[in-house]
Amino acid sequence: MGILVLLAAFALTVSWLPALAYLSGARWASPWLVDGCHRFAFGFLLGAPFAYGAGVWRESRRPGAEPGLVLSWLLRCQIPLTVYAVLVYWVMHVVPQATVPVIVGMMCSGAPLAVYGAMLKSEGSP
Repeated sequence: MGILVLLAAFALTVSWLPALAYLSGARWASPWLVDGCHRFAFGFLLGAPFAYGAGVWRESRRPGAEPGLVLSWLLRCQIPLTVYAVLVYWVMHVVPQATVPVIVGMMCSGAPLAVYGAMLKSEGSP
């Protein structure tokens, strides 16, 4: 779970780079690229925990499996990532225009999520 949370924080942070390049006038950055990067990041942020959860659910169905494995995945992986994605989506709809300070702030907002992922990884969560 820790690696998944770290990768989600990384994907969301990196997805802002094309937006910064677009605002600075880079030729390679287009609105389509910015939109595609954000869609991929949000898809990963919301979809990857479900894929991991399917494996956890399959593992929990085996005889002798640890009780509460699915609940642990839900509380420690799925809910934090979903809440984070909803907050980012909400902030981007409240802010009237995405300027460089807003984008840098959104990039920095992935740091607590990365710290949480590193904490999960260091405690040895599955």
